[in-house]
Amino acid sequence: MNLLLKSWSGTSIFIFVVAAVLFILGLACLIYKISKYRKIKKTGIEEIDNTRYTTDSTVTTQQGDVNVTYNKEDLMLAQNVDEIVGKDKKVKPGKYTILSTQEGMPSVNIRIGHYVREYKHGSTIVLVEGEKITPVSSSIILR
Repeated sequence: MNLLLKSWSGTSIFIFVVAAVLFILGLACLIYKISKYRKIKKTGIEEIDNTRYTTDSTVTTQQGDVNVTYNKEDLMLAQNVDEIVGKDKKVKPGKYTILSTQEGMPSVNIRIGHYVREYKHGSTIVLVEGEKITPVSSSIILR
């Protein structure tokens, strides 16, 4: 054993120790990522920057009931808060799917422009530049 260590130079030992430490750190990171992935797969919820997102993006359950989901690309609009559609605004012009934020609420009332109308969970709308959108009956999600 002593003969083996004498044959190694100081640089070789240093390189070996650094490689071993890097290997252990890489293994620890891999174990952490696997445990985090298993937790997300088990619960169906991923937390990023203190916001909880669901991994499921289906709009309705197999029975046809409201399935409340919130994905990374979704926009949450608060009840009775006006949002103006614009290129530099929170809500950009384009096509959106309206989702309810509450289970058991298959439709919501939304003011788009000057008129309030009832929209069903999963309905699609097209918003244009300068239009005003206000959720009236409850908060909504735009996907």
